[in-house]
Amino acid sequence: MLMEDIAPGQGIPPHMHPHSDEILFIRDGSGTATLGGREENVLPGATIYMPRNTGVRLKNTGTQPLRIIAIFSQPGYENYMRDISVPEGEAAKPLTVDELTAIRARHHADVVYAQP
Repeated sequence: MLMEDIAPGQGIPPHMHPHSDEILFIRDGSGTATLGGREENVLPGATIYMPRNTGVRLKNTGTQPLRIIAIFSQPGYENYMRDISVPEGEAAKPLTVDELTAIRARHHADVVYAQP
């Protein structure tokens, strides 16, 4: 399980989880979710069920943070999140394309991102 705030104009890029279903709950904000090619606007209270191996992306189209909770059916994705994150209170350091590519390669069993 994870909680995330997505800034206005930002989003979660297209990806899928090969071995895990995901449930995404929209706590606050507004955005656009694309699941398996279908695009819908999302508002607080929306719940999105994402079966494994289904492409998904989410974009904050509002003016406030898009606050989400994600729950996964299998462990593993949290290791990817640890590799791309910093401890609370530390300033986030931008990852280079090579660093992000290497991290994603290490976690390909948990999350597969679409090619840019």
